[in-house]
Amino acid sequence: MCNTRLDISHSVGLVRKFMEHPKTCHLIPAKRNLRYIKDTIDYAVLIPNQTHIDKKVVAYGYSDSD
Repeated sequence: MCNTRLDISHSVGLVRKFMEHPKTCHLIPAKRNLRYIKDTIDYAVLIPNQTHIDKKVVAYGYSDSD
């Protein structure tokens, strides 16, 4: 989930640190993350199929692997 939803990667990483010995205080941020995901499940960046691309509206993305 964190690879496709970059907006939650930091908070999930912080909660993940306490997975071996969780306490009640760690449950609150975990529930907050789940509520955020539930409320924003319809938000997405849509990339159209190659068959439906209008030549005037094309998005290109580049990344640096370092």
